This record gives sequence, structure tokens and C-alpha cells, in this order.
Amino acid sequence: MSLYRSFLFLTTAITLMFSAYINASDGVIHFIGSVVDSDCNISQIQSSLQASCYRNGKVYRQTTTINESNGKVLLPENLGWTQIEPVGEEKNLKLLTINYY
Repeated sequence: MSLYRSFLFLTTAITLMFSAYINASDGVIHFIGSVVDSDCNISQIQSSLQASCYRNGKVYRQTTTINESNGKVLLPENLGWTQIEPVGEEKNLKLLTINYY
């Protein structure tokens, strides 16, 4: 009789486990909170980019020359990085990637 109960318990547990997985695949998740910091403002000034980042009541600025930029350049206050890459063989066409931490 004990083997029968164990088998019944195991079968019921597995069935409930899979039914809970199927029911959990849909639904609505509510997030409560707020974004307290804004992103950096990137602007082009002639042949350079200026990053202006507002943090803790202060504005931090950093200027990077577009033509001399190779690899990743850190944003002010180590908030992330930017990278400028040429697109194809066009000398005047660049791709700007911004990544925040």
C-alpha cells in the first residue's frame, strides 16, 4: 500500500508542477517605482560629440573628436560608454553606439 501512495503522490505532484508552469506563461506584471536619473544628452558640435550627463544636481560634460575616436570612450562619471565606428567604406558616415551601465 505504501508504494501505491508514493506513486500517487509523485504523479499528482508532477501533474501540479506542469499545470502551474503552463498557467504562469501569461499574465500581467506591474512595476512600482520611478526613474530617478535621465539619460545623457549627446550632441554634435562640428567634428566632435559632446556628452552632457545630469547626475546628483550637477551637469557633467565630455567632448570627443569624431575622427580621432577609436574604440570605446567612457561617458562622464563612468555612466557607460560610447563608440564611433565607420559604416562601410564611407568616410563621412559613422555609427554611434551608446551603452549605459
